[in-house]
Parts: sequence; C-alpha cells; structure tokens
Amino acid sequence: MENSARFARPPYGGLGGRWSVVGSQTPNTQHRAPKTLQHRQRLEFQARIAAIGLTMLVVLCLAGGRADALTLVDEGKAACAIVVSDPKDYWDGLASGWVKAYVEKATGAALPIVAEKDAPGGALISIGHTALARNADIATDDLR
Repeated sequence: MENSARFARPPYGGLGGRWSVVGSQTPNTQHRAPKTLQHRQRLEFQARIAAIGLTMLVVLCLAGGRADALTLVDEGKAACAIVVSDPKDYWDGLASGWVKAYVEKATGAALPIVAEKDAPGGALISIGHTALARNADIATDDLR
C-alpha cells in the first residue's frame, strides 16, 4: 500500500520547525486553545462597563442643550474632577480609573482624580461612599 502524502520540513525552519504534509490543504499552524470561562467572564464584564460608560456619555450629550447640564470638558480641557472617598477603596479606584479613561477616549481631556478632602470647587463627579453623595441624599448603602 503506497502512501501518497509526503512529509517535508521547511528549509528555512519556518512554521515553528514543524513537519508538514506536502500537498495538504490545511496549513500547519498552531491552533489556539479555546478561551477559558474566566476569560469570557472578564470580556463580558468589560462589555458591561463599556455599555455603562457609553450610556453615561450619551446621557451627558443629550443633556448638552440644558442650561443646568454638567460640563465635563470645555474646549479640550478638564472642566471637572473625579472625587473618591478618603481613604480610597480598591473598587472606587478602579471605577474612577474607568470613568477617567472613557472621558479621555471620548474627548481627549484627562480628568483629575482627587481625594474628597482635596476636592476643588466647581463641577465634581463623586464615586463611591463620599460625603458629597451623602449630602446630596444619594443612597450608597447597596454599593459594594
């Protein structure tokens, strides 16, 4: 019985130095392992955060015609600051970084992230369990 397939090693050591079947229709490439459940969950989480950020930007854009709208960026420069509780907790730091990144991607301006005790005057975005949120009667008890 004659075997019609011939095996050849690429002369230049390409394809990772693997042997390939000469004349076969499939390329001799490494197949990627299927994505893990943890990787898929991370992607789903990032998609949710992106959706929240996009929703926030859409709402802010729609509010652009109102006189009492919050101005985040004015002529390419930050017009507000992101305020986090003091001491900053891990999740507040993560969320504030996401908000900063999304606003910077959308506008090109980097909003400063400051501790509540160092908050400047003017427009502020409060993230987490801050006194600003408590004073505005915003319930943060269910935030984790």
